[in-house]
Amino acid sequence: AAYRTPHTQSFSAPPAYTDPPKAFNPALGDCVSIISGHAGKVNALASGTNPALHRRLFSGSDDKTVKAWDTNSGKIVETYTGHEGPVLSLSVAHDRIFSGSEDKRILIWDA
Repeated sequence: AAYRTPHTQSFSAPPAYTDPPKAFNPALGDCVSIISGHAGKVNALASGTNPALHRRLFSGSDDKTVKAWDTNSGKIVETYTGHEGPVLSLSVAHDRIFSGSEDKRILIWDA
C-alpha cells in the first residue's frame, strides 16, 4: 500500500520488514531516498493534510515509538515515546497524531 503526497514523492511500507521506508518518484518509479532510524520493523505510515505538516511523514514501529520525518531531508524531527508495545496503526488529523499499539492503548500526540 502506498501513500502519495500532493508533491512529487510517494512513500510505501517496506516489502521486507527489515527494510526501512523508501521514498519513490511516482512518475519514474525510482527510489529517491531511504529513510532509516527505527530500531524495529515499521508497521504504519501516515501524514496529515494540515499545511503545517505537509512535509512530514509519521511512522510507527515495533520499537514502540512514533517518529516524525522531514520528507525533504529524510531526517527525524521528533520521536514520540509512551507506548508499551509495538505501534501498529497511525492517523493524523489537523495537528494531532493518533497511534494504536499492541499495548491496547491509543495515544494522542500534538504534532
